[in-house]
Amino acid sequence: MRLDAEEFDRALERELALLPPERRVLFSLRFEEEMTVGEVAAALGIPEGTAKSRLYALVHDLREKLKEYEKL
Repeated sequence: MRLDAEEFDRALERELALLPPERRVLFSLRFEEEMTVGEVAAALGIPEGTAKSRLYALVHDLREKLKEYEKL
């Protein structure tokens, strides 16, 4: 199982590297820096609703690209 988790981590890193810079920053602020949606919105100077919708779309896209790892 550990090998599968490592494989997933590598696949996620590959997908993140392919993201446009603005989407990579969005991911980083929310999931690596563990900021709240409100904090992400403030940091990016966008409305909270916009941050929520962009995060939703980003997570949806990543989930689709990484769906083979869903059962880990």
